[in-house]
Amino acid sequence: MTRLRTLTTLVAVASLTACTDYATFVTATNIGINADVKTQDVSIGYGRTELFTGPGYPEQGEAPRAVGYINSDLHVFQPHIRQLYATGDAAELVTTTLPYPPAPSPPTEPPYYGQRRALVFATGANVGLKLGFGAGTAPVPSSIKFGYNREEASVIPLRSDVPTEQHRDRYAPVLASMDMNLGGTATPAGTNLGITQFFATGSAARNLAARDDFRQYFQFQAKEAIKSASLTANFFYGNAGKKIEAFWKPNGAVDQANDRRIKICMSKYNLTGSVAFLINGRPEAEKDIVISCLQL
Repeated sequence: MTRLRTLTTLVAVASLTACTDYATFVTATNIGINADVKTQDVSIGYGRTELFTGPGYPEQGEAPRAVGYINSDLHVFQPHIRQLYATGDAAELVTTTLPYPPAPSPPTEPPYYGQRRALVFATGANVGLKLGFGAGTAPVPSSIKFGYNREEASVIPLRSDVPTEQHRDRYAPVLASMDMNLGGTATPAGTNLGITQFFATGSAARNLAARDDFRQYFQFQAKEAIKSASLTANFFYGNAGKKIEAFWKPNGAVDQANDRRIKICMSKYNLTGSVAFLINGRPEAEKDIVISCLQL
């Protein structure tokens, strides 16, 4: 909570004192993972702050380009972390083409001219997770304590002049997203907390928002949220889930070699969470992708 209060104070101060001669982009990430074999407890802590201060161009509706990205499964013993930090042309290229090869020609320079005023955009997130594991064989922890705090703030300048129909206000683009998924299995070693986070300003934010894969992801999340809120929603354990589970537990117990193969396929397609969540919680289309990868 202290980090979020600090973020709020920082944004308030920056909005008053930010110098438009400089563009400042800062990200800070703290990850702590602890597993106690004796108590069978797992604790995962994740904190991240992102801040951009600099000039906004309200007459053009533009802001300097910056993008920050982090993705991690926060696995207890073998965590995988992917992180990106880019500004200027690099931010333009990576948001236009990621994850494909770089564009053959440099991007067009955005319209950085005209009136210049301070712009501030910041996010802060804290996640705390503690799992306790009993002696049972069910693929779920015996106790869960979870805390999540997030704040997002932006101060976007508009034109000083009164807007008219001929000279309307223009709003500089910013974008922030966070996707989080908890996966826990029968042992502390199988625990992971998948996190994917984006932070972007200017044309980098515009590029991400225009990408079909990015938009489809948010459309899918919106549909799932509506589904889960509906009393008539129909969630079922279908054929795809049964096929994966039969491969995962051929004799009623987890086959470790098959478990590794499934997780390799999940990682290949950035499907975070446990195998149990894949079987019971993922949509059929994503299960079909894993089945195809496994060649079942």
